[in-house]
Amino acid sequence: MLELEWVLRSRYQFDKPSVTAALDALMTAAELEFQHESALEKAIWFFKQKGSPDFADCLHVALVRQAAQVPFLTFDRQASSLDGATLPG
Repeated sequence: MLELEWVLRSRYQFDKPSVTAALDALMTAAELEFQHESALEKAIWFFKQKGSPDFADCLHVALVRQAAQVPFLTFDRQASSLDGATLPG
């Protein structure tokens, strides 16, 4: 999913709503299964929020939350705004 988001955005110039619609469609496909599905759902939800960091940061934070290993330390101020992420120090 991480790579797909990057390809849709950078190679095919999808805007954020189009990217999230594509990711949502894949998540609801009965024929597909995803590793860490609940974290992916949370990452997509984070990513849909206005002013959210990039999808990679959203996914990293969602995975850390799922593993109960918060906080996720980041030097990215925008990423640190996610619930479960913080700036070091």
